[in-house]
Amino acid sequence: MMIADLPFKLVFERDTIENAVTQSLGSVGLALLGQSVGRELVEPLKMLRVAYPHARIVCYSSTVTLPLKTVASLFSCSLNGCLLSNSPPHALRQSLDLIMMGESIFPFSLLRSSTADEEDSTSDASIPADPFLSMRELQVMSILQNGKSNKQIARELGLSEATVKVHIKNVLRKLGASNR
Repeated sequence: MMIADLPFKLVFERDTIENAVTQSLGSVGLALLGQSVGRELVEPLKMLRVAYPHARIVCYSSTVTLPLKTVASLFSCSLNGCLLSNSPPHALRQSLDLIMMGESIFPFSLLRSSTADEEDSTSDASIPADPFLSMRELQVMSILQNGKSNKQIARELGLSEATVKVHIKNVLRKLGASNR
């Protein structure tokens, strides 16, 4: 239903990633997975990328139960996007359009559901201390997810806009995202 009015043609549907890999049909533009992003998905995603090297691979999920570093790693080698299953249909369509144009999509609200890295699991801080993202980057990101501009973030954190811009660039680079 989500892709009904988009310029996509359903080529095939498989019940598992393993079946999609073993019953490969060659050239596929988009592989859409209706599955939570967890540890059990890491290796199958790598196999899917090998079977469909030119496809845009997207997970349609309500949660991400992986450490941030693993999510970033998946985006660098296997995954092109994660779509939030409770997003409005127009947001899903626009996200798919962006993904098909080469963008990587990962909603910040899914970032909240991802887990801290294993070595950080004993931290008692309200924001996980993650060497992957600095504390300031996490603060900027938490305000950014509310849709605030660089100027608003700068005011809220007592920083210059230029500093906020640098932090946002770093967050996007570390997450493998190409836009806010």
